[in-house]
Amino acid sequence: QHLGRRVDMWLAFSLLALTTRGFLINVPLFYSLNGDLEILAVGMLSE
Repeated sequence: QHLGRRVDMWLAFSLLALTTRGFLINVPLFYSLNGDLEILAVGMLSE
């Protein structure tokens, strides 16, 4: 019983760590992609 609870805690913690890491990696990537698309769109519109 005690071991199962420890495994649950470890799984929850590792899941949290993975999602946090994925979030930290994806957000700047998403923003830089958005910025590039906006720059591209503005460049196409201004021509």
